[in-house]
Amino acid sequence: MPHIETLQQLVANVGKESALKLILMFQKDVEKHIKSMQENIDNNEPINDLRFHSHSLKGLCRTYGAQIAGDAAQDLQIACDNNDKAEIILATKKAFIYIPADAKAAVNFVQTLTSKST
Repeated sequence: MPHIETLQQLVANVGKESALKLILMFQKDVEKHIKSMQENIDNNEPINDLRFHSHSLKGLCRTYGAQIAGDAAQDLQIACDNNDKAEIILATKKAFIYIPADAKAAVNFVQTLTSKST
């Protein structure tokens, strides 16, 4: 579940139309990072590439109220920092579940806020 107050504040700060554009850009960025992370894993690329994406996702998700996703990204970042292969596998699985789901929930909430007439 996204952090509702963060998303309400986004709409209040930039307006409904801009908030919707921003949250949809956020969702696309999340999708790109997740895709890149999957490619990193599939191609057995260096852990620092996976760490880069998890660090980026951590900040991105927290900025847009996707706290659970941000926490999952942070767990993966820490696992990469510790070079703990078993923890990286576990954290990656969690990240691939929680990050897209929480980002989608944030998008859905903003879409609901922006579709209400005032």
